[in-house]
Amino acid sequence: MNSNAQGLVLPIFASDDPEPAIYRSAHELATYAEPIDVRNGEWVRAYDAAGNRLTLTIEGDVVRIAPSGESSPNELAEWLRSSRLLQKHDAGWLRGAALPELVAAFDTDENLLREQRPFARFALWLRLRRKAPVKTDHKGG
Repeated sequence: MNSNAQGLVLPIFASDDPEPAIYRSAHELATYAEPIDVRNGEWVRAYDAAGNRLTLTIEGDVVRIAPSGESSPNELAEWLRSSRLLQKHDAGWLRGAALPELVAAFDTDENLLREQRPFARFALWLRLRRKAPVKTDHKGG
């Protein structure tokens, strides 16, 4: 975990759905979040890695991320524990893991998943390609 100029402890966890998503910087989150969704209150959860709540606001058409002044490390820990990404870990470990361990596990698992995506897409493409009929242009003669 590291801090940025805004005093946020990175990474950031936020989402507009029940599953947490990880962002490596406030800029990455601000770029990803659509202003209309922020304006409509769809981004209801956002925390830095220490469990400090964050607020997403709109200035013009730009999303801004700022500390809310509330600290909720237990809420972030429970959110990470409930994520599908961490469900492959031992249940006993999940229950007993401290927030920094959960943050590190989520970060590591998400990085592995991201690295595998291109290979998974390529493998799917190969499987589909093998099943597709082969077109040939045979002309008599």
